[in-house]
Amino acid sequence: MGKIPEKIGSMKKLESVDLSRNHLSVEIPPSMSNMTFLSLLDLSYNNLSGRIPSSTQLQSFDAHSYIGNPQLCGDPLPKSCAIEEQSLNRSPIGSVEDDSKNSSFYIGMGVGFATGF
Repeated sequence: MGKIPEKIGSMKKLESVDLSRNHLSVEIPPSMSNMTFLSLLDLSYNNLSGRIPSSTQLQSFDAHSYIGNPQLCGDPLPKSCAIEEQSLNRSPIGSVEDDSKNSSFYIGMGVGFATGF
């Protein structure tokens, strides 16, 4: 279980990266979005997770470059990160009641406003 070094992003003229099947488990470092000369990228079959950093370079590779990382999301993968972000932003259990109370309040306020006119 390792990680891709953050300094890999400073290797701006690096042309080929094959880190497949290395048991990598830490997210792809954002510094990789600085890379612009890659012609080959293979990060398949690791345990990478999170969003693929945005850059024209990293999104230009086929989804096969990232296959086998079930917790990885974002372009070019079909798995959207919005689902991941929604689950992180969910409200705690019990707040459903609060939401229904708020809805009732606003509905009552609207009816009262309309009646007043």
